Amino acid sequence: MTEQIKSIRQLRGLLESPSIIKMPSAYDTLTAVIIEQTRFESVFISGFGTSASLYGYPDLSFVSLNEILGANEFLSLRDKLSKH
Repeated sequence: MTEQIKSIRQLRGLLESPSIIKMPSAYDTLTAVIIEQTRFESVFISGFGTSASLYGYPDLSFVSLNEILGANEFLSLRDKLSKH
């Protein structure tokens, strides 16, 4: 089973659970590491967090989809590196 399928199943399990999902937002790799170290079950990335981190402005459509995907790729890459 690939890591992506494992992650999808893990997220589905969280969503189907009757408990509240505590999911903080990471705006860069450092905050993702801090979230991981505090043992949260999941993390998400938002347009506001990315925009504030990159430009110091709220999410007023300054951040393109490619920039959000790039930030997500950094978080994903860090996760892959930590498993080796």
